[in-house]
Amino acid sequence: MMFQTFSGGSSNVITLLPLNMITPEGDTNRTSHFQLLLSAFTTNDISVDYVTSSGTAVAGSDFVSTSGTATITAGTASTNITLTILGDTVFELNERFYIDFSNPVGATLLTNRVYFELQNDDSPDPVRFNRIRRLQFGGPLRLEFNPGQAGAIYQIQASDNVRQWETIGQMTGSTNAFEFTDNASTNRTKRFYRTISQ
Repeated sequence: MMFQTFSGGSSNVITLLPLNMITPEGDTNRTSHFQLLLSAFTTNDISVDYVTSSGTAVAGSDFVSTSGTATITAGTASTNITLTILGDTVFELNERFYIDFSNPVGATLLTNRVYFELQNDDSPDPVRFNRIRRLQFGGPLRLEFNPGQAGAIYQIQASDNVRQWETIGQMTGSTNAFEFTDNASTNRTKRFYRTISQ
């Protein structure tokens, strides 16, 4: 978050301009700091109230709810809001929670909400092959998979020698079984497959 100084008439107006933040979720609980920054020193204290709120990231599960008043004291140019992130080792989609600002003193509040995005840094469950079969004699192979991790993206790769692999398709993990036809496998007597999560 940044406070920018603009010239207006005979005096300067210090304006509150929040910026969004993105950080890895992490595997353990940790603290993270959201900075409030002035573009120029002031002779008066500047303060603003703040409170966190859940989005796709949920208080008590992904972060610790917090609220208070942030103050940049006269003669300084910044202060921090300390947030507690609750890390884990479970694959999830990227999630966001919000910081809402109100009651600015010594500044004009242009934006009253910013987001704090927790980026997933865990690996999804692997995809396992249930069955591989030919659709007809000499025809292509059809691959049948278990669902994998819901929402995760997997590349389907094939090889004739397990040394060189090529991506032949892509799937998204879901609650339903997945099928894929390898049209390049027609008339091939040896074919290997694997999936790689993105």
